[in-house]
Amino acid sequence: MNTPDQAPGTWSPSTDAADESEQIDHHRADADLSDGHSDIVIDGARDYVAIVTAHSVHYTQAQNLVLLALACDIYRRNVEGVALSGHERIARFTGLTPHQVSDAIGDLCDPDSAWNRHMSKATVGRTGATALTEVHRPGQSRRATYQITLPPPPPGVPPLRVEGPCPSASMLPLVPTPALSPAQRRVLTAVAFLAGEDDEVQVSARWIQRTCQISRTTAIRALRVLQERPEGTDRPPLLELIAQPKNQHGATYRLHVKEMALHA
Repeated sequence: MNTPDQAPGTWSPSTDAADESEQIDHHRADADLSDGHSDIVIDGARDYVAIVTAHSVHYTQAQNLVLLALACDIYRRNVEGVALSGHERIARFTGLTPHQVSDAIGDLCDPDSAWNRHMSKATVGRTGATALTEVHRPGQSRRATYQITLPPPPPGVPPLRVEGPCPSASMLPLVPTPALSPAQRRVLTAVAFLAGEDDEVQVSARWIQRTCQISRTTAIRALRVLQERPEGTDRPPLLELIAQPKNQHGATYRLHVKEMALHA
């Protein structure tokens, strides 16, 4: 996937033949939004994940979770960066409460919020800009609709790229994780993006630290918490260590999101 070099809404992500199915899926997904119960599903590339993760250092953990959820709901053909997610779907994907989602979105849409002011100072030519803009499309869903208005990933920041279906990440709305902090939920989401068909992932605390732009202590703590077996159950932990790190590579884990979702 090519890295965008223009602002969202003007750059065009790759549009090879393989994306034709995503265009069809996008229309289908928009139609399904009317029932109010569908969850965010990552069944193809999600270019905006790279954008929001590259700028995560400027925002709170809850705000980053909301941006991630919106980015996961924007299909590759949707070059305007508009998501019709709705607060309920965002809350289910992120594990946040509806109140936390509303507060995060309010700050992300407010050019005078401390976080957007910080972002504006760090990015040339973005004075008064916001991470999100609420948009209205007459005749379409009454669901809250937002456009991600962040710039492309800056040089030197390793963005998290989602280039294909992520079935484990798509199951996150079904997994009850009330004990996880927003930072730990972000780590779980990032790890779920990496999971293959066998749900194995190789990841290190350093990769988590750089990708989520959190401290090493927070990254290590998140890995430990995700490896804890749910109290009072015989279910596996969300993240099971199956091989220690070798040759400076990360340890290998098995992600049990699907099992947790099926038994929720």
